[in-house]
Amino acid sequence: ELIGTFVGNSLKQVIVPEGITYLDTAFFINKIEKYIIKANINEIGMSAFMNNELKEVIIPDSVEIIENTAFAGNPIEKITIGSGVTEIKSLAFSNNGAAHISNYRAQNFLKEVFIPNNVTNIELGVFMTATPDVIIRTERTKEDFLTNVTAHKGSYRWYGDAQVIDCNGEKIYD
Repeated sequence: ELIGTFVGNSLKQVIVPEGITYLDTAFFINKIEKYIIKANINEIGMSAFMNNELKEVIIPDSVEIIENTAFAGNPIEKITIGSGVTEIKSLAFSNNGAAHISNYRAQNFLKEVFIPNNVTNIELGVFMTATPDVIIRTERTKEDFLTNVTAHKGSYRWYGDAQVIDCNGEKIYD
């Protein structure tokens, strides 16, 4: 486990070695632009990479859960979610723009996200600051998605203002 290990340093790159299965606040508030996970991590914990400088996020297939605010506050342009992910918790990729800018919506960098078939639970505000030009795609049909994925649609709906598109190109939410 790596819990709070490297908080508040000026790390630019991180390689997570074999043998680590869980990250929690491990690299919170750094300047990380790139990370490589060589380990068989099952869970990326709360705020693990929050408030860094990540432009691309690649979640390995071994990961099952992405915890609250795991990648929040990064200028992320591209997210690849591994096929093993089943849960994406609250605010996991929120405030995508910059951690130091007060108007996050004006600074959204994210363009497209792909949600794999195994994801069955998406909590509130995961992509809360996503703008209408962001496309979130899923392998599922609209009916399958609405029936089999528990997704928060309340005041902090999981997709922000993004368009959620099914495997046939149909919008899931109007």
